[in-house]
Amino acid sequence: MRLSSNWNRRTFLGSVAALASSVVAPKRLFAFSRSSSRAISGFGHSGNPYEELGVTTVINCEGTMTMLGGSLPHPELETVMMQAGRHFVSIPELEVAAGNKIAEMLKLPEGYTALVTSGAAAAMESGLAGIHQATA
Repeated sequence: MRLSSNWNRRTFLGSVAALASSVVAPKRLFAFSRSSSRAISGFGHSGNPYEELGVTTVINCEGTMTMLGGSLPHPELETVMMQAGRHFVSIPELEVAAGNKIAEMLKLPEGYTALVTSGAAAAMESGLAGIHQATA
């Protein structure tokens, strides 16, 4: 990238605006890490959003069931999800990369990949679409 040294009114005013906004509201201009020690106000302040919505929580004695919210994530997964949530990415690129990583972890043969879906019904629909595409 080559920076132009040609100043005009537009570049001058743009520079002044950027400088002023960085002084007045630096957290809005630059990426920053939110402190988890800050008190939550509004929805979620109790630590149990289901209670705030009036939904009864249950003790899951059945195992992994979609009807009961699936399963609880491990703390390591929650940490990685929180880290990932701080960045913007291309979703199609993420789908390919996640599929390749899962295929690697499952030791699938070369050329195979995995697909992350939003749930069992979406997985069945994607599989069925793949079967129809292969026979067409």
